[in-house]
Formats: sequence, structure tokens, C-alpha cells
Amino acid sequence: LSTMSDTETSNFTLQLRSASAAMIGQNAAYVDANGVTQSGAVTGVTFYSDQPYVTIGGVSVPFESLTAVGGDAASTDPTTTPTS
Repeated sequence: LSTMSDTETSNFTLQLRSASAAMIGQNAAYVDANGVTQSGAVTGVTFYSDQPYVTIGGVSVPFESLTAVGGDAASTDPTTTPTS
């Protein structure tokens, strides 16, 4: 079971690396420490302790902190509900 768990962890890490690398050149958004949504093109990816961080506007952002990817990520506000 330990070997299977190690294999699953390795596969998950590889998927995260592939997904984050595929984001280079795409628009993405995140909420900064002040609660303000920031967005821009992903210009790079780095890894710290097997966790991917994308670079947006010169800021290193944890992959898990992204709130929108692709299209016009700048117009996406995760704190509001669209009205019809």
C-alpha cells in the first residue's frame, strides 16, 4: 500500500507540474494579501517543495490561490454573483 500511495503522490505532482507549465502565456487572476483581485499573463512557473507557483506581474502566486484562468481573467470577481 505504501508503494501505491507513493505512486499516486508522484502522479499528482506530475499533473500539477504539467498543468501549471501549460498556463504560461494565459491570463490568470488571484486575490492578493489585501483582498484585491490581481490579474495578468502567466510568465513563468517555479516549484517549491513540489508545489507550483506561477508568476503574474512579477509576483509568485501559489497555483492553489488562482481564482480564474484563461479568457479575460481580469473581469472575473469571485466575490460577486452574476445577475441576469
